[in-house]
Amino acid sequence: MTQDEMKNLKKIDLHCHLDGSLSEETIQKMAQNNGILLPEREELFQRLCAGDDCQDLKEYLDCFEIPLSLLQTEENLEEAVRSLLKDAAKENTLYMEIRFAPLSSVSGGLSCEQVIAAAVNGLKKGRKETGVEGNLILCAMRHTDPAENLEILKAGEKFLGDGVCGVDAAGNEAAFPITVQKAFFEEAKYQGFPFTIHAGECGSAESIRDALALGASRIGHGIAARKDPELIKELRERQIPLEMCPISNLQTKAAKSAAEYPFREFLDAGLYVTINTDNRMVSGTSMTRELSWLSKEFQLTKEEAEGLMRNAAKAAFAPEEIKKKLVREI
Repeated sequence: MTQDEMKNLKKIDLHCHLDGSLSEETIQKMAQNNGILLPEREELFQRLCAGDDCQDLKEYLDCFEIPLSLLQTEENLEEAVRSLLKDAAKENTLYMEIRFAPLSSVSGGLSCEQVIAAAVNGLKKGRKETGVEGNLILCAMRHTDPAENLEILKAGEKFLGDGVCGVDAAGNEAAFPITVQKAFFEEAKYQGFPFTIHAGECGSAESIRDALALGASRIGHGIAARKDPELIKELRERQIPLEMCPISNLQTKAAKSAAEYPFREFLDAGLYVTINTDNRMVSGTSMTRELSWLSKEFQLTKEEAEGLMRNAAKAAFAPEEIKKKLVREI
């Protein structure tokens, strides 16, 4: 697949974290809004971007400290979402789902509902300015008390279908089994929220099984499925979309090398694969870079790339008419 083909391909990004995807320019603007002094540019970049020599997940997660500290005002939340859509538009993105944890933005005094409303306002402004279709996914954190996470559903219900398209659970997969959040996902189902769950990023195929048992209709990452032939069979038969994020998976050591990355293995097994960025700034990536890496390591063809984007269009938590439109445009 040539660079021109990758550049011109119409793209869909279903797994993109707001706090890990803000450009340096956006972070500088948000800091100015709050009167916050940031480190000098070289040090700032080092603190925002994990780099290819990232040692582990802990080092990777350290890069979120500055962005999270800035996502505490309505002005900055709105600006963050709007700017991310503008950045995505530069690489021919048709649609993206931006996920963030509302409860991580309440330390400045905002309510959960105010946080979500500000992000939705930014989304609508970004849509209008760029023409990029988009929605928000609200993340619960695995380490948070399930009773607190229920506040996300309560606050987010009025925005479902109007900027918010679903929910997710993220965080330390190894230390906090997703089964602890059973009440959260039961309530999400009751309220009509579609949901994806981060699972199989930290080596546990059982974590993916637990997510499926809770009713996840998509799986974030899913790398560990390669260890379990029966799980591979279930994922194929049920056509559960996998939100694969190659560059970040290598940085966090979810896969230790390209040789261990199961992209071609999953594709050949008939799994429902989508390719996403995860954290554009922290991973120094874009949809174009993800596709470029797959082209280099797995000889990804133009036809396969288009197929991955069609998969993403069909897997999106968007109205059917939007999904059909996206498939036609690809």
